[in-house]
Parts: sequence; structure tokens; C-alpha cells
Amino acid sequence: MLDLLIQNGLIFDGLGSPPVRGDIGIQNGRIVTLAPSLTTPAREVVDASGLWVTPGFIDIHTHYDLELEIAPGLSESVRHGVTSVVIGNCSLSVAIAEPQILADIFQRVETLSHRLIAKWLKKSVSWQTPAEYLQHLQQLPLGPNVTPMFGHSALRAHVMGLERSLTVQPTKFELNLMQRIARDALDAGFIGISIDMFPWHRMSGEWQGCTIPSQHAKFKEYAMLADLCRRCDRVFQVTPNLQRLVSFVDILRMGSGIGQKPLRLTVLSALDAVHHGRKLWRIFSPLLFIWNRLLNGNVRFQTLTEPFTIYSDGIR
Repeated sequence: MLDLLIQNGLIFDGLGSPPVRGDIGIQNGRIVTLAPSLTTPAREVVDASGLWVTPGFIDIHTHYDLELEIAPGLSESVRHGVTSVVIGNCSLSVAIAEPQILADIFQRVETLSHRLIAKWLKKSVSWQTPAEYLQHLQQLPLGPNVTPMFGHSALRAHVMGLERSLTVQPTKFELNLMQRIARDALDAGFIGISIDMFPWHRMSGEWQGCTIPSQHAKFKEYAMLADLCRRCDRVFQVTPNLQRLVSFVDILRMGSGIGQKPLRLTVLSALDAVHHGRKLWRIFSPLLFIWNRLLNGNVRFQTLTEPFTIYSDGIR
């Protein structure tokens, strides 16, 4: 007997195949049979006539880090069919650093309300290391699956102190310490590291108006984190500086796989859908062909316009 039988739905397999109408049998949380019509008895039967049946959606770019602490069910995403979310993007993370510093980094970038920030600060932080943060997440009554990136801004502020992270470059000792903490985070289970070059991401609080810590790093610091992701076969997420086109050259230097193992690189950029976005996205396919096939890269572009995410063929 099946645990669940979904009948008469329009089934999308998530692989790009044309949808088909049929029934799905589920047992022990897994799909065990799929056919145009099933007569197998089931404990529960759902009539999906007129509805789509799809795999769960994966939201690869969210900033739910603080919301998870207050509403871990993330009902606003789950009710839209999202079953997995990635947090810790754009160098923003709560995996490490003082709570007030993290609040000041998040508040303006994500336009979070003072009320939400205050509520989170009252709960404070019960973890001291990235590994302890992962253990904390596992104890929350999560709605979707959650997988975190390790945020560079949080890491930089933790190691250097907020003021120094916004005003100077790290010492050799601090750079090595960042590398060691980031490596521990990847070993503990973080899927990658995120950095930020986007000039509109700014601080609130005492340093209001100043760009967030990750943007004050030099290429050497970024490259160190990228190389760490390369060696550990993890994802390196970047938001380029659209006002400084040489930032794309820096990203190309970090992402090239010529003579070395390809870096799993995700580049998030914003396009103006009204003026240029509908045309500019067309360059991504040939650009990714050159980058991934000819330069031995492993790059994905994300955009903030429709289509929201653009993948190249042949991504490894």
C-alpha cells in the first residue's frame, strides 16, 4: 500500500521534458511509481486535476539569515512551493561576529525593520563558531531545507573588528586567521563563501552610509577565499561592482580554470529590465561558452531581472 497517491496532475519532471498527465505513488517519503493511471491502494489520495505537480523549487539566493531565527518555518516561501533555500549570500551571514555588528550589516542592505532587528538581538547569538551555528540551525523547526554560504563581511568584521574592517587592510596574521576560520566553516558543512563588491550595499548604525566590510578588501583577500573554495570544491559567490568594470576582470582572474581545477563560481548582477535588461541577458550564453568551455571555468550568472536565473550549458 502506498502512503500517498497523487492523481490526475500535470507532471513536470524538472529536467525540461514536456509535462505529462498522470499519477504519482509515494512511499516512505519517496516517489516509487509514476504512470498515466495507478490503482494501487493508498492511505491518502489527492486529486490534482487542473493542477501542476512539480519538484520542489530551490531558491538559490535569499537573505533569510535573520528571519530564520524569528520564523524558521519560512511560510512565505514554502507556500509557493520552495523546498530548499540558500542563505549567507552577498557576504552577509550571521554565522560569526557580534550580534550588533551583524544587525548593522544586515539592516540597511536588506531594509529590515528596527522591530525585527530588536527582536533578534534580544535572543542574541548562542553560537561561537561556524560549526556551532550549523548545529543551531539543525535544532530549529525549519520549514524548507536550509543550506548556508559563509559571509565574508561577517568574517572580516569578526577577525578585524568592525572599524578596522571598514578602514584598513588586514595584517598577515588576520589574513591567515580569516583563511583558517573559513576553512573550518567549509569543513563543517557550509556550501561555499560569498563576497560582495556591490557599491549600494551599505551599513546602518554607527557606520551608517559606509559600504559593508567585504567591499573594503583587496584582490589578494578575495583570491585567498576563492582559492580556498577551489581546493575544497565549494561555491564562491560574487556580486561585482557595476561602477568599476575592472571588478569583472578580477572575477575572471579568480574564476579561470586554465592550468588548475575550475572554481565553482556564481556571479550575481543586476540588469535594467526597462532599458537594457531584455537585450543584455543575451550575451550571457556566448560569454559563458567562452568562460566555461575555452577558459576551463565553472561559472553561473544570476540576474535580478527576468529570467531571474540564467545557466550555461555544460556546467560541471
